[in-house]
Amino acid sequence: QDELARLAAEEEAKRKALAEHQRGQILAFADETQGRAAGFRKGLAQSLSDTGQQFFQRLNPQILEDLNSRGLFTSQTARDQEQTQALADIARENEGALSRFDTDIFGQLNDIRGTALSAQLGGDQSALDSALALRKAGIQRRFDQDDASREQAFSSMLSRRQSRDQMIASLLGLGGA
Repeated sequence: QDELARLAAEEEAKRKALAEHQRGQILAFADETQGRAAGFRKGLAQSLSDTGQQFFQRLNPQILEDLNSRGLFTSQTARDQEQTQALADIARENEGALSRFDTDIFGQLNDIRGTALSAQLGGDQSALDSALALRKAGIQRRFDQDDASREQAFSSMLSRRQSRDQMIASLLGLGGA
């Protein structure tokens, strides 16, 4: 019976050591993911900024044309207000995209760190390996979805702007006729 107790204690020590090792690996993966997410976020922020600037550059002539058609082109205040509003709309949409990304990454990192605690407490080798592989795949999928979502939101914004611009052009055309 002493031999069984000793073997059980050895197995328990091995299991705890393996769990602690796995916990360390999972936490290292969480740190790596956090670093990759920071780099991805920086790139996303730059991409949103660049896209916003390009969109504003395409939109600004339409703003000026609209003001001209309403007889407000010579008003510096009206030009500034319209341009400021357009830039604020673009910045708000960019901040929304970054906020959604930050919230999602925060949740994912908490899930990964929770897995590390589970590894420390449980130590089930196959379950932890499977969970880690699934989390890696899930994070990559989430990055891909966030990128696609950002592009879709931008396309939607462009189509709304084009629709509005077409309506303004139609109204300007009717006014001219």
